Amino acid sequence: MLRAVKYKFHEKGFSLFEILIAIAVFATMGLAAAQLISVSLQADKAGGQKTVGAKLVSEEMEAVNAIATEQWNILCRCLVGKMGDLHRKRAHHRQRS
Repeated sequence: MLRAVKYKFHEKGFSLFEILIAIAVFATMGLAAAQLISVSLQADKAGGQKTVGAKLVSEEMEAVNAIATEQWNILCRCLVGKMGDLHRKRAHHRQRS
């Protein structure tokens, strides 16, 4: 006669199904984290570009305001700062050549 097979639920270990579910959960979490990092890096880059743009606009507005109010000392300081940047870029380029 066939005897009923008794399953031992107290045995230690995981079934194949449990392992597959765990892999699926961790893979989903990994993909979500990767996407979050990607979006974060794009936002950081865009924020940096906006900061540089705002600084440039601020300098130009200061120069325009100086011309309008005939504050030539401020205008000269703005131009000298830009010329200093230009000279530094040229010197850096010469060093690399």
